[in-house]
Amino acid sequence: MPLRVPYPLMLAVAGLRELGAWVRGKRSPVSRQLVRGARRYTFLDSGKAQRELGYTNRPLEVTVRDTLCWLLLHGDLEAATPELKALRAEGNGPGGSSGTSCWRVGPRCSMISMLAPGFREG
Repeated sequence: MPLRVPYPLMLAVAGLRELGAWVRGKRSPVSRQLVRGARRYTFLDSGKAQRELGYTNRPLEVTVRDTLCWLLLHGDLEAATPELKALRAEGNGPGGSSGTSCWRVGPRCSMISMLAPGFREG
C-alpha cells in the first residue's frame, strides 16, 4: 500500500520545496499545483463508448509509433537515435505495416490520411 500523506502536510512540503528551489535558482520537482492536481481523484472508463459506439483501444505500441512518426514528419523530433533513424527510413508512418501511412501524403499529414488509408490529398 502506498504511503498516504495528509494533504495539508504535502501542500506545505511542496511550498517549502518550491521556496528552496527558487532560492537556488532551480525548479522544484514537486509543486503546490502538482499536489492540488493529485488531490483530485480521476477515474476514466471507456465502457460506455465501447458499448454505444463500438470504440476500441489501440495498442500502446501502435499509438507511440504513430506519435513518433508524426513528430518526425513535422520536424518536431530529430531522428537522433538508431531506432528513430530506422523508423524514419522505413517510411511506414503511423500504423506501421497496417497501410495507414501518413508519409504517403507528404508534409501536410492530416488526421484524415491516418483514418482513411485510401484518401489522397491534392
